[in-house]
Amino acid sequence: MKSIFVNPERCIGCKSCQIQCAVSHSGKDSIFEAIYAEPTPKPRIFVEYMGVAVPLQCRHCENAPCMAACPSNAIKKEDGAVVVEKEKCIGCKACVMVCPFGAMSIDVGESKVLKCDLCGGNPACVSACKTGALQYGDILELIKEKRKKYLKSMLKIVAIGGVHECK
Repeated sequence: MKSIFVNPERCIGCKSCQIQCAVSHSGKDSIFEAIYAEPTPKPRIFVEYMGVAVPLQCRHCENAPCMAACPSNAIKKEDGAVVVEKEKCIGCKACVMVCPFGAMSIDVGESKVLKCDLCGGNPACVSACKTGALQYGDILELIKEKRKKYLKSMLKIVAIGGVHECK
């Protein structure tokens, strides 16, 4: 299953992901057109600060608690993404309250839930992230690649004589 993998150590808090998300969901061709669009475009990813910048967006849970909590069945799985059918959403906020990541919000203007939809398989936030804090792909493959990089760095240490303790 493809998902967005977040590496908070690489996030510098520039909010490029947040801006690109809003622009891509605005239906406009450029950031300049999106700025003046009505209603104002809203991002589905947020860069939170708790001493560190961390991109926060829907994790598209396997057994999504938001789906189970929705009384109108407005939330469903579609090609691995947890998506909202806006026509069915009644704005009750049950999904917002049960999301373990705090990644869902309400569009006050529409009184409908607002969340990441993976942009149909090509997340705008990932393409906007120049530091590599956001990656999109099969989560198991991304973990495998990360392990390979770690093992290669450990092999380099061993090849030059290992780590020695000073007494």
